[in-house]
Amino acid sequence: MRFTFEQALRRKCEQNPDLSLLLSQWEYDRRLVSDALQTILRYFPHYSRHDASHSNTILVQVARMLGPARIEALSATDLWLLLEAAYQHDIGMVVTDEQVRNWWNTPGFKDFVSQLRDSPDAELRQASTLFDGRAPPDGLARDWPVEVSRILTLTIAEYARRQHASNAAQIIMDPVRTIGLQSPRTHLIPARLFRLLGKICAHHGRSFEDTMLLPFEEAGLGTDDAHPRFVACMLRLGDLLDLDNGRFCPVMSRSFGTLPASSLAHYEKHASINHFQVSPTRIEVETECASYEAYEVTDQWLEWLRGELKNQMAQWSEVAPSRDFGALPSLGKVQAHIKGYLTLEPGRRPRFEVDREQILTLVRGANIYANHFSCIRELLQNAVDATILRVWADRWSSKSSEELSKLTPASLREVLKEFPIRVGFERVPSDEASQTGRWRVFIEDKGTGISLNDVRYIQRIGASSKNPDRQRMIREMPEWMRPSGIFGIGLQSAFLFTDKVMLRSRHHATQEAIEVILQNGQGNGMDGLSIRRLEGAEARIPVGTTVEFHLALARIPKSRGFIASTHFSEARKAFDPVTGLDFPHEIEFTKAIIRNFSEACACPITIQGIPPQAPPTENLFDKADFDPETNLELTLEVTTRDDTHARLYYRGAPLNTISHRSSHQFLNIHCNIHDGRASDFLLINREQLTDEGEQAIQKSLEKTIKKVLPRHISELRRKQPESPEIKAASLSAKLLNLDAHIARKEWLGYQLIVRDGKEMSLDELLSKERVDLIHPDGYSSGSPTLVFRRGESQVEIQMGGDYWWLNYLLPESFEHHGYHAYGQRNIGIYIFSRYRKDSGVSKEGMRSLMQNLHSRAAFFGASYRLSIPCPDEYQTLQYIPGERDELFGRLAPWYRPRMVCPFVSRDRQVTVPSPHKLVQWTAQNAAGERKSEAEIARALWGFIRETDELMAEEWKERKAYDLQRVRFELSRWLD
Repeated sequence: MRFTFEQALRRKCEQNPDLSLLLSQWEYDRRLVSDALQTILRYFPHYSRHDASHSNTILVQVARMLGPARIEALSATDLWLLLEAAYQHDIGMVVTDEQVRNWWNTPGFKDFVSQLRDSPDAELRQASTLFDGRAPPDGLARDWPVEVSRILTLTIAEYARRQHASNAAQIIMDPVRTIGLQSPRTHLIPARLFRLLGKICAHHGRSFEDTMLLPFEEAGLGTDDAHPRFVACMLRLGDLLDLDNGRFCPVMSRSFGTLPASSLAHYEKHASINHFQVSPTRIEVETECASYEAYEVTDQWLEWLRGELKNQMAQWSEVAPSRDFGALPSLGKVQAHIKGYLTLEPGRRPRFEVDREQILTLVRGANIYANHFSCIRELLQNAVDATILRVWADRWSSKSSEELSKLTPASLREVLKEFPIRVGFERVPSDEASQTGRWRVFIEDKGTGISLNDVRYIQRIGASSKNPDRQRMIREMPEWMRPSGIFGIGLQSAFLFTDKVMLRSRHHATQEAIEVILQNGQGNGMDGLSIRRLEGAEARIPVGTTVEFHLALARIPKSRGFIASTHFSEARKAFDPVTGLDFPHEIEFTKAIIRNFSEACACPITIQGIPPQAPPTENLFDKADFDPETNLELTLEVTTRDDTHARLYYRGAPLNTISHRSSHQFLNIHCNIHDGRASDFLLINREQLTDEGEQAIQKSLEKTIKKVLPRHISELRRKQPESPEIKAASLSAKLLNLDAHIARKEWLGYQLIVRDGKEMSLDELLSKERVDLIHPDGYSSGSPTLVFRRGESQVEIQMGGDYWWLNYLLPESFEHHGYHAYGQRNIGIYIFSRYRKDSGVSKEGMRSLMQNLHSRAAFFGASYRLSIPCPDEYQTLQYIPGERDELFGRLAPWYRPRMVCPFVSRDRQVTVPSPHKLVQWTAQNAAGERKSEAEIARALWGFIRETDELMAEEWKERKAYDLQRVRFELSRWLD
């Protein structure tokens, strides 16, 4: 059908040689553009064909609609425009290497990548994670470079697709400069016509209303007339009608790999066509889809077709080139069906949605925001974030990378002293007879303020993170300076405790002053949002935002705990229960928590009241060390006490999580986390780390401690060279495996308290020939005891919670160690010795372990399987230690090497489950040189048989396995 239009153009040019330039231009472009369209496959291999076959199909469908007579009635310029538009409307999908490299560093592309985080396509969401500069490709497979290449292709394709229509117009005007297309341009064809062609192509991706703004008629070449609006409408319909089967190239799909979900749905859309008819009188399409995804995109496509045809029919007199041109085809049955599934409404898969009130109800019921301070903390965090953004925008956004690299969190706090946040609590007159009083609460900041555009993103839960202006600003900031981010509750958390929130704000950039009232009518029809522009005296407010709402609080506390709390000592002294109307217990409690919040907050916080409470004069982290690699701020205090801790803060906000690990021994730590988004680390209540967040922070914290501690040790050596603190600091460095020149030897002088109240240095302890650690194994109560023997006077050290780190030093300091046991259960003897004869697991030790199989108190963890010390004679059964230890419950957990116990105790019955599987597992995880399954099976059978004999009396009533059956299961290796 291309030839139908081309032949008509040729005949017109033969009749009027002045028009032959159009035919010559078309013949060049047909070949050149066809070649150029082939390169679309570079970034769109997962799309349906957008090559010359697509262009020809468009012309076929337009020809079917118009018929030969109306094609002949078109002017030569109209025919040329239609041919060129069919071929060039997707030329904007040609993407050059230079374009991609230019896009990569533009704000628009970075905004786009950031917004992909909310894409319904899982692979595009992964692209956001990979390409936003935050996370390495940890979750990808071993062939991750291939996968990254694939995801990059998807990302570039999606970005190019969104602007390909407008890009087409630019390419048509300057094909050589934009994509290197050597399409000839001659002044004999006015540049105006190429500009017109570009507009026609651009409008295939715009609304019908915009398309109707194209000229109805315009001078063509020579005496010809052109009808750009008509050509654009035909292009739009022809594009929508390229629906038939076979639109995807199977070879290209195979070369790309698994199609993303969105492409697969379109692939199924084309494959689902059962009936397709296009003629001058009627258009019909029927499909039968095999999945909800295909059904949804197919119905959406058909809806576009129905809408486009109806719109053009309604305004056909303003589209058709002449009054006698005839009508468009009528709309027959254009419908999508789905096979094997039910729908609740036409064209849509069933949806699962939760409304805002239900979300708030769930949050309230889950007690995530347990008190009024919870929402005030959210609003304070919003105020802090807005203030940081303003300081960045006004003072530092134009600085060079070199200047920014010199800034630290301390630099930010210094500037923020000029931008305090004010929190106020004021009584509101209310009925004195009521048991509740009303309070006006306000939070006032000097941050960025709120623009009208921002309001769009605060009216819906979770929408603030999609504000592109805010996200663009955040992305440009150094990681440590970025605000904490949101979980989507934020401002709306206030509705857990009130039904109306008012904001008054002046925006720092636009200077517009507005008032926004958000109201939750609890289903009475009053829900909604009102906005008004402030004018006159009302508009004379400073840049920033004031959030205000009312709280109804009980006048007198019902809990004695409130009354006795030290938070209310001053208020309690001034309260007369006889004459007083109320005791503001919750307000005073909230003030106390705000004061705690302000200790490390980047912004100073003033609490308005009687008397007013000024912010702390010093910030908790004013003298902290900052590590730009981990984005952690750290204060260290070396101590010899056993109650050391690491208190954590997230961008100045205190967390309930307290870290206490071996690497933190002898150190009190305050750690301020300036890394990532809140959702990367925190639970939704913002008060605790997630499990993944804790693991990440522990890793970063240990790395930062190793950098910061040497300076503190040097300072202690200079000021207190003989103090207990320098010995504790040196020991901490030893436990952290810092270089010997940092730890030196002071740690050997650390004093241990022995049982009779005397002290013993670590140097003296570690110089012994043998040390017996008598340890209540497992979780039983009681502290370990150290006993020194071998002809020496016996010395015992009752190990408290502060001495457990010795378990790391003792194996390092002695050549051999073994495991024995007392006759009592749960009492193990770890022997650290310089003599080989003292090493290994004794019969008494193994008997004790096997006796403890049934006791959950006897091992760490709650696994079905246990790991135990491995006797020397069964070293073939040793497995590689480390993370595997966490998979098993552990008897005698401090002993190495270890093996998996073949015996399992449940309900006081001892069994030997799946010994053949244990052989295979041990072969895969064996320590040392690789061992055959036969070697392992022989060793395992020997251990089972010997232990069975050892425990014959103890297990007489509990034995629930048959030794011969066990041997049969291992027989493939034993016979």
